[in-house]
Amino acid sequence: MLIGQSQFQNGYISSGRIEVITDDNIYHDSSSCFSTVDYSIGTITITNSTALDTLKLVGYQGNLLEQVINTTGMSYWSVPSYSLSGYYQGLAFIEDFMLDNTGYAFYEYSQFSNLYKIICGSDTLVVESSFPTYYGGAFQVSNPCSYGTVEGDIFIDNNNDCIFNTGDSAILGVTPSVTAGVSSGNNGGHYSLTVQDSWYTNYTVSMASRYQFIFPNSPCFTGSYNFTTLPQSGLDFALQCDSTDVQVALFINGAVRPIIPFTLAPRVHNIGCEAVSGNMYLVLDSRVTYNASNSTNPPNQINGDTLVWNYTNLTNATNQAYWNSILGNIELTPASTVNIGDTLCFKLFSDIPNTDVNIANNEYTYCYPVVNSYDPNIKEVMPKGVENAGYIAPETQKLTYTIHFQNTGNAPAINIHVTDTLTNLLKRGTLRILEASHTMQATWLDSNVIDFKFLNINLADSASNEPQSHGFVRFEIEMEQNLLPGTEIKNKAEIYFDNNTAVVTNYALNTIEELNTTTINELTELNITAYPNPMKDYTTFKLSNQLKKDLELSIYSISGKLLSQKRVLNTSSITLSKGEIPSGIYLYKVLDLNTQSSKIGKLIIY
Repeated sequence: MLIGQSQFQNGYISSGRIEVITDDNIYHDSSSCFSTVDYSIGTITITNSTALDTLKLVGYQGNLLEQVINTTGMSYWSVPSYSLSGYYQGLAFIEDFMLDNTGYAFYEYSQFSNLYKIICGSDTLVVESSFPTYYGGAFQVSNPCSYGTVEGDIFIDNNNDCIFNTGDSAILGVTPSVTAGVSSGNNGGHYSLTVQDSWYTNYTVSMASRYQFIFPNSPCFTGSYNFTTLPQSGLDFALQCDSTDVQVALFINGAVRPIIPFTLAPRVHNIGCEAVSGNMYLVLDSRVTYNASNSTNPPNQINGDTLVWNYTNLTNATNQAYWNSILGNIELTPASTVNIGDTLCFKLFSDIPNTDVNIANNEYTYCYPVVNSYDPNIKEVMPKGVENAGYIAPETQKLTYTIHFQNTGNAPAINIHVTDTLTNLLKRGTLRILEASHTMQATWLDSNVIDFKFLNINLADSASNEPQSHGFVRFEIEMEQNLLPGTEIKNKAEIYFDNNTAVVTNYALNTIEELNTTTINELTELNITAYPNPMKDYTTFKLSNQLKKDLELSIYSISGKLLSQKRVLNTSSITLSKGEIPSGIYLYKVLDLNTQSSKIGKLIIY
C-alpha cells in the first residue's frame, strides 16, 4: 500500500481573505489500482474580518449548505470544524479503470462531500474542484499504475554560474518535496524522487521554505519548478550566499524579576558559506550571578564578568543551514539590590573574521527591564539604537526583528499565526529568516504582509509548563537607503493563538539620526599601533617613531557615533582604560592635531 496526496491541496489553502486548513489522504494499492480517499476541512479562517461578515458554504449545484455570521467583530475570525454541521467531510472509494486505450479515469462509488465553495463577501475559495461532487463521476487521467522520476542537484553555487561543477559545495541530506512523491534520496547533493503519475495532471517540486527565505534571490535560485510530464531531470537548486557573515543573537526565556532566576541563550551563527572558527563573548551585567550548575551548554571559559564560548567551522553550506550554530544556555539570578524599574544590560559579541561582509551584526547590547508582571508577546529590533527613539545611522543596511510569543492561556495552543505588516521603508525581497523556536512555514499574504504559520505547534500553556510556553521567530531585512534624518521605521506584529483575537505587539522603533560622517574620514595615514587589541584592562595607542606630537583619541560606535574623545599634548602615546568605555566593538581614530594626519582602526573591548 503506497500513501500519497490527493489532488486537493493538503494542509493549507487560501484565496483572498479566506484561509483553510485541510486534511486529506489517498491510500493507493499500486497492484490492483484501487484507492480510498479520506478528506476533511479542519478550520476556516477569515483574515481582516469585520462585524457581520457572512461565511457561506455552497454546494456543487449552487445551493446554500450552511452560513455563519461574525457577530463578535474579530478581525482574525476562525470557524472550527465542529460548528459547521459536518457538510465538509466525506469518504470516497475510487476505482481506476480503463476508459479507452489512451487514458484512465476515476469513479466514485459513494457520496463524497457536497461542499464546493467557501464564500465570504467578494472572496471565494474552491476546495473541491478536482473531483465532481455528485454521486458518481469521472475525469481523464494518466496511467494509474506507472511511476516516473524527478531529479536534480542541490548545491552552493560558489562561482555563480548556475551549474554544479568544480568549486561548488553539495548540500547533503536535504530533499525537496514534490506532488505525489513516494520515495526519495540525496546522494552527494544529487536528489532523486520517485513520483506516482496515477492521479495527477501537474506537479510541483519545491525547496523547503526555510531555504527559500534564508538564501537571497538570484538568477540561479528558484524556489520551485512546475511541470506536467514525467520523467524530469536537471531541476537544480543553485543556492548562493556570502562568503562569511558571522552574527550573534541573544534571547531570553522568562522575564527579569528581582531575585528570581531567568535564562539567557546567546547564539552565534554564520549565514555565509565559508567555514569560520572563533569565540563568542557575553559580558554580564554586574548585578547578576551566573549559576553554572543550572546552565546547559555553559561557556568554555570565564574571564571576570565575561563568558566565552568557542566555535569551530560554522558555515551555512550544510544540510543544517541557519540552524548550524553555537547556542549557550545559562541561568542568571538578579542581585537583591535590583529593583522593579531597573534595567539589566548584556553585551554579546564575537570575533570578526577578515572576510566578514557585515561587522555590524557581530555585536549587540541587549537591555531588559526588571518587572513584576509583563507582556510576553513583544517585538524587538537590532540594532536597538540610541534613546527611546532608537536613533540609528543613515547608512545602516539591515534591521533584525525578533517576535516573541507566549501562551498564557489554560490549554495548549494548537496553531499560531504571527502576521507582520512591513513598512514600505523595508525591502520585501531582502527578507531572510534567521531562526525560529519551532517548525514554521512562511508565506506572503500581500506585497508587504508576511505570515509565519506555526501549524500543529501544540505550545504548552504557561500555567502547566512555563518554560515550554514560549516561542519566537527572527528575521532580517534591508532598509531603504538615503532616508531623511528623523524618518521613523516602525514595525509591529499580530499574534493569533488558535481562534482568539489578535495579540498586538509593541512597535519596534528606529529613527534615522543626523550624522556628520566627515568626523571619522581618514586623511593622511598616521603610523600608530594599538596594543593589546582586543583590550581586557587597557590599550595603548603609540606612535611607531616615538616622536612626540599633540594627539587626539576618538572612540566611535560601529555606526559612526562619537562616544569618547581625549587630547594629550607633546606625547608619543595615549592610553585608554576599560572603565572609560563599556565592552564591545568600536572604531578608534588617532589624530595629529598639527598635521591633521590620522589613523582609523577597529577596537574590541571585552
